[in-house]
Amino acid sequence: MQKNFKNMAAANSDIINKIESQGTQFYRHCLEKSNQFSAKFILNKRLKEYQQHVSELWTEIEDLQVELPDLSDEILPEPEIIFNRLENEFEVENLNFVEATKLAIRMMQESIHYYKLILKSNNSTQWDEIINRILSTKQKYLNLLDSEYERLKYKKK
Repeated sequence: MQKNFKNMAAANSDIINKIESQGTQFYRHCLEKSNQFSAKFILNKRLKEYQQHVSELWTEIEDLQVELPDLSDEILPEPEIIFNRLENEFEVENLNFVEATKLAIRMMQESIHYYKLILKSNNSTQWDEIINRILSTKQKYLNLLDSEYERLKYKKK
């Protein structure tokens, strides 16, 4: 279950909450929009995995128990822009199971890119530690998605 960062000591972690909430909403939106059963199956699986991934992120961050300084998010785009761009990149209504997995990969790549922007936009070791842990967790998940994609791509042939 997704935890709300508002209970954490630092209100600045809302940017993380916003990114991850947008990711969850994006999966739900794609799931609703898709017309293909196989894609719906994969997207539903990815949504559950993503929710687990997000839960693990919350746990890791809460375990750090650090006060986060102000984060300048002036150079950061709104997370929904990233997800809207992905929807335009894929024809969500007609995704098959392989393309649905590719969509999940692209989503994770964009998420990783966004967190790297946060790293560049701050000068705080506390933020660096948190963002690097998030990036590590996301990279592990991306590696799993890549393996799954290769397996599905091979299976489709």
